[in-house]
Amino acid sequence: MLIVSDHFVLTNINILWIALIVYIMIMFFAYFFKIKWLMMLAGFLWFVPLSHVDDTFIELTSIGMFLSHGFLLLYKKDEEEF
Repeated sequence: MLIVSDHFVLTNINILWIALIVYIMIMFFAYFFKIKWLMMLAGFLWFVPLSHVDDTFIELTSIGMFLSHGFLLLYKKDEEEF
């Protein structure tokens, strides 16, 4: 899929890079300020490849990463927040 405008062209790899950078920034921010709900919301960025990229391997990887992200956040060890 190719998104074309008068000023820029947004390809599949650019969409994936932007989603990854935003995900990493949100994760650092959420971990630094101990905001667990923000960390949970960051997991939804793994759904970006499902709607914008047509590659099956990337779609399966994003589903796996979303599930593992959710399992890691819901797992409580010694009843600590982080």
